[in-house]
Amino acid sequence: MLHRCFLAALLAALLLPACGFHLRGTGSTTASIQAERVYVSTGRKSYVGRELRSQLRLAGVDIQDKRKDAEYVVQVSDERLGRDVLSVHPRTGKAEEYELTLTVVVTVLGPDGKALLADERISLVRDFTYDQDQALGKFSEEELLIGELTRETVDQILRRLSAAIEKTSP
Repeated sequence: MLHRCFLAALLAALLLPACGFHLRGTGSTTASIQAERVYVSTGRKSYVGRELRSQLRLAGVDIQDKRKDAEYVVQVSDERLGRDVLSVHPRTGKAEEYELTLTVVVTVLGPDGKALLADERISLVRDFTYDQDQALGKFSEEELLIGELTRETVDQILRRLSAAIEKTSP
């Protein structure tokens, strides 16, 4: 019986990746970027911009300081992080659940200056419960969720950038 359970677990472990499943954060999005020099244009305090530059560097892409030195230009604009109340306690009227929304608009310009992606809106949403008795822990949870939203937004930008570059490559 133990032998059968072991074989079933082993079979499941071998077949699960075959369907495309992978653990969050273990994908290789950055490995497929086919650009040498990229200029990233963002707002001053852009968390998405900072993470995007970091991920591009990890992929071996040279981040340019000047737009004219780059093959591709990635413009991240309209970065907005929203926090809305989803539900309130019926007796106290205090918020019990919040929704975090991170929205950015992305434009990618090719070597000839033409838009490969024009004003692509990326919007991700996460919700979390709030308990005033555990305010410090819930604040930490919110910060973790914001970091996760930022990383997932950058992953989407990188996938779209990679696809746009592949379309223009001969």
